[in-house]
Amino acid sequence: MGLLAFAIDYRWPLIFYGTIILLIVLLRRKLEWQGFGMGIYRTRVGLRLMEQWGARYRGIIIVLGYVGIGVGFVGMALILWSLAQGVWRFLTDITAPPVVTPVIPGFSVPGFGLEVPLITGWIALFALLIIHEFSHGVVSRAHRIPVKSSGLLVFGPIAGAFVEPDEKRVGREHETVQYALSAAGPFSNILTAGIAALIVAIAIAPLTAMVTVPDGVTVKTVVPGYPASFAGLPEGAVIASVDGAQVDDREALGAHMEGVAPGSSVTLGTDRGEYVLATVENPDDPASSYLGVTIEDHSGPRMAGLLGSALASVMLWIGLFFGWFILLSLGIGLANLLPIGPLDGGRMFRLAAEQVTGSRKRGDWWWRITSKVTLVVLAGLLLFPLVRWFAT
Repeated sequence: MGLLAFAIDYRWPLIFYGTIILLIVLLRRKLEWQGFGMGIYRTRVGLRLMEQWGARYRGIIIVLGYVGIGVGFVGMALILWSLAQGVWRFLTDITAPPVVTPVIPGFSVPGFGLEVPLITGWIALFALLIIHEFSHGVVSRAHRIPVKSSGLLVFGPIAGAFVEPDEKRVGREHETVQYALSAAGPFSNILTAGIAALIVAIAIAPLTAMVTVPDGVTVKTVVPGYPASFAGLPEGAVIASVDGAQVDDREALGAHMEGVAPGSSVTLGTDRGEYVLATVENPDDPASSYLGVTIEDHSGPRMAGLLGSALASVMLWIGLFFGWFILLSLGIGLANLLPIGPLDGGRMFRLAAEQVTGSRKRGDWWWRITSKVTLVVLAGLLLFPLVRWFAT
């Protein structure tokens, strides 16, 4: 993708993030700069609620904090295993999809064919960040450790949240308490992702099915150099028929395409008009045909009229929000368990290394080496798909 095409395709996200950068520049004197371009704005927002919850639910919070230690180390092992798999895939198949990716709402996720919605993505991301940091504060107060401040942090156009416990007091606590404090944020993200998934299954999905009906599939991405791209099929188009046959969902489209041999012609009926495509061999299965698109199910209102459209729109947005909240919660929670420097996983690994080696000096050495190696591997796995994406 060329720079001009990139700027045109992502003009609204670029305007959005450009506006944020402009606001940061204008308000830079109100921020406390920490180095590496990171600024923080200290407040006392939420401290009283952390105090109340830490006192009222002290027993269950402490127990959950200890459970979070085990979940944290399991999650650390899983994310490190994923990085190892990513390195192996890169060495054996340079075209393999990436196992890790940066997530910036409004921009496509390179190699995955996903695009985090700008506004919905930021609402979900900010919600999970608040849960993450609030959990650190609540566990601190449950162990009667003071929380000095909370607030916002910025790193370029990326915004986040933070909670600042009394680090000197934390350092005097038993190792188990220190593990619980570090694991609290990632564990809360993983836990809330599971709770959100239950809410979707029990309530949101059935309610959505009551007010919507499948009416096609949406073209999420068009792969350059393949039939859909040559035919001019636009992203966002809703495919309602193939060769005159109605298509309600991905399964129906897939069933029809199973009978289409590579090299055949198919006509897609969409809400943008009809498109004739000459299929090619599927890169993963030469015996099947390939259009060069990624798709997702599309639904319309079940009831006619303004009320039916409004109900369908609301429930579809709620489902979209919960879907991204679950995905981002798991991703951010596991990413924070990487044994890198100041991340929650880095703090846990450092403490574990000191305990295993029986020496703070040797533990710090292993922590620094592990952090650097992990950071280099992570940077490589993140940057290569980006370079490949821009080059296509």
